[in-house]
Amino acid sequence: SASIVSTGNAMRVLRGCVGFMFFHLAFWLRGEVAGTAWFGFALGMIGVSVLLANTVSPFLKNHMRESMMMLGALLAVAISGIIAAWYDRVVGGILLAAVVNAAGTVGKLAFDSTVQSDAPDANRGRAFAQFETRNQVAWVIGGIIPVIFSPSGEIGFAIVALVGIVGSAMYFRASGISMKSRGEQATDQEHPLRSE
Repeated sequence: SASIVSTGNAMRVLRGCVGFMFFHLAFWLRGEVAGTAWFGFALGMIGVSVLLANTVSPFLKNHMRESMMMLGALLAVAISGIIAAWYDRVVGGILLAAVVNAAGTVGKLAFDSTVQSDAPDANRGRAFAQFETRNQVAWVIGGIIPVIFSPSGEIGFAIVALVGIVGSAMYFRASGISMKSRGEQATDQEHPLRSE
């Protein structure tokens, strides 16, 4: 369905950003003082952010539509990328990597939930397998870019911000997002408008 396709495309954007930030941070920190220690700290922060995202995501799912979760994840990447590019410090880059990975975790739950609700039962397993393969390819492509071009910290963060902005705009346009929460939608369904 259209919702699965648009959410799958958004998920690939997030996975590409995750792969990009991992290798961008690793190569960028090589030239910084105590770069190895900073990268170890970054991995720790990424682990904590993913843990927190896994903890919070079920709560978000109960109170938001999957489309709003995905849009929020993309916007978080865009905003944090802008801040990191402006700040242009090691700590900013590490925090950006943490936000990107947390956003990827939230987006993954939103995508899985969309497939479970919108994909036909017979095609659900195949859909998961196909999209997961594409997500892994997006991660690899995202990771290759900083390896080949080795952008500066500021440029790399700006790239993440730009991808987040474009991804947010495209997803918003493609998915026709409703701003209503799950509770409001359920109320609307229980009390449909009647013409006089």
